[in-house]
Amino acid sequence: MNVGVLQRGSHDMVVWANEEGGVFTVKSSYCALYKSMPSESSQEMDLLWDIKFIPNYLTLAWMILKGKILTRANLRRRGISLTSLLCPLCNQEEESINHLFGECMIAFQVWSMTSNWVGLKTVHHYDMKQHLL
Repeated sequence: MNVGVLQRGSHDMVVWANEEGGVFTVKSSYCALYKSMPSESSQEMDLLWDIKFIPNYLTLAWMILKGKILTRANLRRRGISLTSLLCPLCNQEEESINHLFGECMIAFQVWSMTSNWVGLKTVHHYDMKQHLL
């Protein structure tokens, strides 16, 4: 970090170092974060972020690909104790990303109705990473 000495009579201001002109943008913060990520998944992420689609859905897809959805299995992996690891929708299996987005029949019905409602045709995969890529 470079720290300069403020001269008398000059003005202090906040500058975003990752953007030409010093103004913060979400795009520049994403680029800075992206550059700090391990390169093993860069091709997958390039494919994902190049898609022209609703940003919230892209963020959800990114969280699925990175395994960041806070399912009960992921919470346990992070050291959080839970009374049950079973899916709260079906109470049949452990709630994992693949279960929540591919195996749970109740969640599948919700995703199917939502897809029909917005006019999307879906292909059902049990492996969400395979489905997204």
